[in-house]
Amino acid sequence: MSNLVKAKCEVCETEYTYLFGNDATFFPVRIFLDGMIKSQKDLFNFDNFKQVVSEQLSQDPTFMFQEESKRNEGIEKLYKAATIFFWENEKELLKSKILLSFDTFWAPAFLNDPDPEKRTIHNMMLLEMKFLDGTVYKRRFTKDILFVQVTDNSKKFTCPKEMEQNAIYISDEFVA
Repeated sequence: MSNLVKAKCEVCETEYTYLFGNDATFFPVRIFLDGMIKSQKDLFNFDNFKQVVSEQLSQDPTFMFQEESKRNEGIEKLYKAATIFFWENEKELLKSKILLSFDTFWAPAFLNDPDPEKRTIHNMMLLEMKFLDGTVYKRRFTKDILFVQVTDNSKKFTCPKEMEQNAIYISDEFVA
């Protein structure tokens, strides 16, 4: 589950929405990576993906009671959504190393633009992967992308315009 947090800067009085955590948006990616861990097959090959995902979803009544054409259509959509998520270097890692575990999550960030008015919150899809050879991969962004910092008590967040922890917690809600 993700947590959608609203906060307002006590200096510029701008209200922001920050997204943290993991939600249904990551479902195709999680299916893909779970399948890679269990099968150790190249799931960037559609035939492999279809076979592995069909097996994974074989216990899901919603999936199994659909007509075959609908199941195939659903698998194609999952494949497209999963494969566009990965960057080229991530695809190469997944093809060349044995994946042991992974995590996907949202983290709010902003572009460090000289114009404070252009600094807006963007929710970034992050990925961490651990491989059998001990390699740990964490998705990285350019140095111009700054991630929102949060105080230990989760009551103050970075205001992108002020670039300080001036945004005070207002509310939050869970997102499935």
